[in-house]
Amino acid sequence: MIRTLLSNDLEQADKILFSYQCPYLALAHVFGFVDGNHIRNFPSSFTRLSLGKMITFRYGNGYKKISNDIFHLIEDGYSLAKIAEIIK
Repeated sequence: MIRTLLSNDLEQADKILFSYQCPYLALAHVFGFVDGNHIRNFPSSFTRLSLGKMITFRYGNGYKKISNDIFHLIEDGYSLAKIAEIIK
């Protein structure tokens, strides 16, 4: 269940990635972690967005492994759409 929801969120974030130029900011927007206007108005206020915190904010506790897996896939250069396929 969580994998399907996360996969859908990753696909949505991939569609708006061009607007943010950063996969973490796109995910933060899709997860509702921060508002898109806040990101544009205060870009320097984000030193490090924790993927684990964003997933916990959206889905609750207990998803540390999947957040680590997604983090490593992003850092390895996979697109958000490809990660969505992998975790589905």
